[in-house]
Amino acid sequence: MSSNQGAAQNTDVADDAVTADTATRPGPDTARQAEAIVGYYSKWGGGAGFIPVPFLDAAAIAGVQIKMLTELSRLYKVPFEENRGRMALVTLLGTIAPSSLTMGAMGAAIRSVPLVGSLLSVVTLPAFAAASTFAVGSVFSQHLASGGTLLDINVEQMKDEVSKEFSARKTKTA
Repeated sequence: MSSNQGAAQNTDVADDAVTADTATRPGPDTARQAEAIVGYYSKWGGGAGFIPVPFLDAAAIAGVQIKMLTELSRLYKVPFEENRGRMALVTLLGTIAPSSLTMGAMGAAIRSVPLVGSLLSVVTLPAFAAASTFAVGSVFSQHLASGGTLLDINVEQMKDEVSKEFSARKTKTA
């Protein structure tokens, strides 16, 4: 093999590597699709917040969020393991819930007041569900877009990001 043939083959290999690398990077269309997925499921999450049955509403919201994570994983061509997705989701939502539900016993007392409590729940839970779904979806989308997977999630870092995103979204919906 002459040195020119070897150089030509090395260039071909380098070109293939660049093509493969750019083919796996998400482009602007992927980012727009991810935003659309997060927006779509945020609305469904908010809708699930209207379910008037305690615990059934939480199960529906979690189901919407798991479905969103599945769709985002599919978009970014990252294998989705439902058990890992659930664990990450529960951990991240555990960050949001205490700061958002700080009313605790006072909140429960207000919700038990006829009419006023029901109206308060109808307004707050859907907004909480939509904001938390948006926050989790946005942070997961950013993680997947940067080449991350469910196996390499830095939960501590993501907790901060989800909390910030949730606060920003909560302010927008208020």
